[in-house]
Amino acid sequence: MWKAESGKIIPLKKIDFPHSLGLLYSTFTSFLGFKVNEDEYKLMGLAAYGKPKYLSLINQLIEVKADGSFQLNLKYFGFRESFRMYNKNFEKLFGKPRNHKEKINQKHADIAASIQAKTEEVYFKMLNYLHLLTKTENLCISGGVALNALANGKIYQKTPFKNVYVFGASGDSGGAVGAALFVYYQISKNAKTNFSNKELVKTLYLGSEYSNEKIEPILKDYKLNYKRYKNQDELINKTAQLLFQGKIIGWFQGKCEFGPRALGNRSILCRPNPRSMKTKVNLIKKREQFRPFAGSILQEKVDEYFEVPEKNHWSPFMTFCFLVKNDKRKELAAIVHADGTCRIQTVNKENGLYYKLIKRFYEITGIPCLLNTSFNLKGEPIVENPKQAIDDFLKTKMDYLVLGEFVISKNKSNVVLPSCYDRDKMVKGFVLKEKDK
Repeated sequence: MWKAESGKIIPLKKIDFPHSLGLLYSTFTSFLGFKVNEDEYKLMGLAAYGKPKYLSLINQLIEVKADGSFQLNLKYFGFRESFRMYNKNFEKLFGKPRNHKEKINQKHADIAASIQAKTEEVYFKMLNYLHLLTKTENLCISGGVALNALANGKIYQKTPFKNVYVFGASGDSGGAVGAALFVYYQISKNAKTNFSNKELVKTLYLGSEYSNEKIEPILKDYKLNYKRYKNQDELINKTAQLLFQGKIIGWFQGKCEFGPRALGNRSILCRPNPRSMKTKVNLIKKREQFRPFAGSILQEKVDEYFEVPEKNHWSPFMTFCFLVKNDKRKELAAIVHADGTCRIQTVNKENGLYYKLIKRFYEITGIPCLLNTSFNLKGEPIVENPKQAIDDFLKTKMDYLVLGEFVISKNKSNVVLPSCYDRDKMVKGFVLKEKDK
């Protein structure tokens, strides 16, 4: 815990390794058959399908005080001594761990719900104590646990903080950015001591960018069917019309995003309804069906669709989940999770082309929101260059790829399919049978 004041960051309280809320959460990530430091978001998504039935057992793992400080009971953990997060004592408490190939059952969901509930309990105790120490309404959160969007969305109800900022890459990579900024403000003669909200880091479009002149030769090498739209309004209108028709689109524009979230430059997009769109996109990405998708919504419309703390709420990095309003859940059926929440990204004019696309989709449909997920397949990093985007497009059931100024469609000769797929059916468009829904 720190207090930032007059250009200085003052340490207040600390809890040292190995006592860590993140390591506690990651232990359950491992126990449920997911990858540590990678799949914690799967655990968070699974929690919505369970009940916190195992809190009494989790209480044996961690001792929490009223101020949120805590100690892990290290006799249950193995991460200091071995390459396993938990040990035999942990298994005696919770039973057999899930193999990553094993089907997820209700017990697994209940365990996920239990550790999510415990994490939130500690999280809010810590934050309320921090507020007692600082008496400020402004809060910045960093670290891997700061990517727990489900917990973050409850901060406004569970604590007195009014202005909450979570950097979009708040894990180790964001820590590197923070360290650089900290040193800069210590040594720079021009460094300010007072800041306004206008000076927050507001964009993560910081990566590589590829010109249309570099993209087109690649399209020709692949012998793809494409049309170039040099007029930006025509490109946006064409893409919005395809989304309205229920097409699933790979969207590759501008600079690649920094951090773990696709924010509209390396995204797979589709309309946020009907519910079957979620199933289709999960099949495309070869993901587990319990996993939810985020929604990108026009910032000026966010309070009409979500239970946000203020009108025009600003949440650009997908670091908060909020409840979807009851009367909007059918409209957003593909992005409403089992607990009624959705991880959101608010989009405004600073998002450039992506804002224009959602705005045009809204003009056509009356819905100011798209389903947005990262442009990659399960186990892959996000696509970074045009060739990677084309490869993923060709070996999946995406309908179109919008790559810079180019709208690319499929033909039978360039679709790369696993043998389990019927080529003709896929080329004509993927339609779920009733039993698959």
